[in-house]
Amino acid sequence: MLAYSGFDVIKHESNPVARLLAAHARGVRVILPEELVGKPAHAQLKAALGADDTKPNHVVTCGARRGCIATRQTSWSTGYLHTKFAAFSKVRMNDGTVVSDVVHMGSSNLGDWDAVEAYNDMFTFTDAKVHKAFRTYFTDLTRYRRTAAGNNFDNTPGKRDLQVHSKTIMIDGRYDDDTTPRVYTGSHNLAWSALRQGDEVLMRVTGGDAHDEYLRQFTKIHTTCKNRA
Repeated sequence: MLAYSGFDVIKHESNPVARLLAAHARGVRVILPEELVGKPAHAQLKAALGADDTKPNHVVTCGARRGCIATRQTSWSTGYLHTKFAAFSKVRMNDGTVVSDVVHMGSSNLGDWDAVEAYNDMFTFTDAKVHKAFRTYFTDLTRYRRTAAGNNFDNTPGKRDLQVHSKTIMIDGRYDDDTTPRVYTGSHNLAWSALRQGDEVLMRVTGGDAHDEYLRQFTKIHTTCKNRA
């Protein structure tokens, strides 16, 4: 199952639409925002998978001017789907090994701009409990898109013009009475609209290895942008 706010044919990489269609027989479920309706990726997926979410395979959209769960309206914005994640029950590796309960999430959509013109991050891991949580969230996205009210929680290289699109916080020090290095990453911007109007994903990853990997990426981006300033 996949839930992406941006999804289109990627000219510079292997085509994710073709790969999803090849996985059709294994059960593919996709959620996309309404603004992608009519674009090539949506048209191809809908033709092959159908749009009946009672079937094992389907592609659905949240609806016009709203997210699936997030429907709050303001004078300057509407609800929107902004997630970028995939949850796989099983993944077959290149060496033939089968890995279960795989989650792939972060800041990158599937499309040309994210692939070649933006700095993004995606985190892939296996965890049965987290995988189940993402499946539950996906089911909620599908279910609430049918309701008008939704469920708006109040809890809180080249010459390309490359932009930073990742959404990452790294902490290495005492925080909340804990000194374990941690990373917060996902689709969630530090903005009011993300907190109040968007269908978002934000995940905490604890451990020095993950923190150090994200820090190396941050340093690389910082150095690149500084040298181009």
